[in-house]
Amino acid sequence: MLWSCGKSVQHERYIPKNASFVLSIDLKQLSSKAPEQWAALFDKPAKELFVALGGKADFLLGAQMQTAGIDTKMPVYFFSAPEEGVQQRKDEYLAMTWIINDEAAFEQYIQQIHNGKTVRSQDGVRYLMLGENTILTWANQFAILCQFANPIEQAKLLRHVLRMRDLPEKESLSAQNVSFQNLRSKPADASVWVHLGRLNRDVNRLTPGTLPLSFDLNECYFSASIKLEASQISAETKLTLSPKMERYSKIFDSQVDPQLVLQLPGAGQSLLLASTSLRLEEIYTTVNDLFGNFINKQLQSSTGLGLKDFFDTFSGNVAISLRDITLTDYTTESLNLVTGEPEIQISSQIDYQYMIGLSVKNKKNLKTLLQMLSEGATPFIRKIESCYMRDMGDGQVLYIIETPQHLLLTFTPTLKDEVLRKLAPGNVAEGFGQQHWLMAQMDLRPEALSRLPSELGEDLPWLRSFQRKEAPFALQNLEYNLQPAKGNIAEGQMRLKLNKEGLSMVDLLRLFLDMIPTSEAS
Repeated sequence: MLWSCGKSVQHERYIPKNASFVLSIDLKQLSSKAPEQWAALFDKPAKELFVALGGKADFLLGAQMQTAGIDTKMPVYFFSAPEEGVQQRKDEYLAMTWIINDEAAFEQYIQQIHNGKTVRSQDGVRYLMLGENTILTWANQFAILCQFANPIEQAKLLRHVLRMRDLPEKESLSAQNVSFQNLRSKPADASVWVHLGRLNRDVNRLTPGTLPLSFDLNECYFSASIKLEASQISAETKLTLSPKMERYSKIFDSQVDPQLVLQLPGAGQSLLLASTSLRLEEIYTTVNDLFGNFINKQLQSSTGLGLKDFFDTFSGNVAISLRDITLTDYTTESLNLVTGEPEIQISSQIDYQYMIGLSVKNKKNLKTLLQMLSEGATPFIRKIESCYMRDMGDGQVLYIIETPQHLLLTFTPTLKDEVLRKLAPGNVAEGFGQQHWLMAQMDLRPEALSRLPSELGEDLPWLRSFQRKEAPFALQNLEYNLQPAKGNIAEGQMRLKLNKEGLSMVDLLRLFLDMIPTSEAS
């Protein structure tokens, strides 16, 4: 939790206002849930992080920590932020800060661990260089560990951390960001805060030319209060929308269609299943006001429907089933302008195998639409056997399948065949249809995520922990629902189900350590 013992946690003020990510772990809460595992929690998986920072492999980390001068009744914060003037996420530093209640005992503890390394002082701050990119500092009852993605001059690294320690409180995240402030009062085993704008590059990189999506998440924030339970991790979440994104929230309805979800192939096979509902009347009003006269004529001549009839064809319910993500190599040949010799280049592209479903509101309008698009000397779509097809070029074909109440679209021939041959048993639609903006389920079983290309795990380091077959416990699935926004805030619930009863703090910490970005993965 971000508020403890009825007073402000002072070391949170050293998290800068430009932070990308913050994780708070309440040591008091966790130790009370699993006191018998507390020493093992540090002696086993935490040692991997500790050894990577230069610690002794035979040191009893958990046992020694009891007398190390570390205040285990106060939260520990992990955070990442870009260096001043640097915008790319790959150049961000990762930091950790915690409270010390006995500085002499803590220094003795550090010297035992890092025997042979010299503890130095600068401006009253004790520090220890742990590597080419890592430094540990302590003074005034708190410590900061900072690691950069790449090697950095020691003097520059020291100056950076000293500036962190001298950060004016008014320049901190807790002073500047309302979303982070609101999270502080939530009791939880752990809390997460994310500046979604920092993820723009990652999100848009995964969808170029593949999905018709573009995101601008600047000034949008995600926060979660997390509780560890017997066989699952649950979280209450908040999505804070920017003024720009808040305008778009009005186009979402609060009722998703469970029957649409059942039409999509993939029971027990889809990596991701999601459904939402759009208020098409809102979209129609906007489009009509801006381009009504022009679009009306174009639609009428090409589809036989006016703009209002076109929007009335569908109810607004949309669902997607993501079956697989694959990496395809493409070979291209070009002529070297200098040597005149041919050159062969191999490039890779991420391909998504998915099907989108739309609920039909007016079957008569749909019949008119499909008939007009498939007629004429050069029809836009062609009906072949039981579905319509559209050649999109570059070897891609869009398949359009009409069912009594829905329209299904996919670029993947195998998914099309499953629907037409009635081989798809349909998806489990538990929870779908309630009062939510968005419902989503993601399959996280090792056998499901093993189908993901290894290159994707390297590009998004947090996926590595989900793909480890030797993990001491396996994740089952992730369920998430997002309720309609009130103002600029949409609340939601998340459940991460585990495959075994009983909570192991050691296992959960191992999972967490795997998700921390390292210099190698950054």
